Amino acid sequence: MVGPNMQNRQRPKVGYGELLATIADHEKYRQRLPGGRRAIFQFRDLSHLTMAGVDLSGADFTGCNLQSVNFSDTNLSNAVLYGADLRGAILQGARLDRPDLRGA
Repeated sequence: MVGPNMQNRQRPKVGYGELLATIADHEKYRQRLPGGRRAIFQFRDLSHLTMAGVDLSGADFTGCNLQSVNFSDTNLSNAVLYGADLRGAILQGARLDRPDLRGA
């Protein structure tokens, strides 16, 4: 369970190269293509990154630092955002059909 002490936990930072590779693998996963993998960023720091216009439906952001992330026009349907820090995140036009937002 993600508790208040997780706010102070040091999370490994995700760089743009890793982000782009994970998004590409997630797209293959969504299309059921070989080499596809679900995007799982559990307890990582994605703060200040841009994921605008990407389909991240079903991705797992459990306990992530998502401060000031640009999710404009991003599909976050069925995404797991449990315990994620979304302060300052841009969600304009984002699709949020049944995401797990408990503790976010």
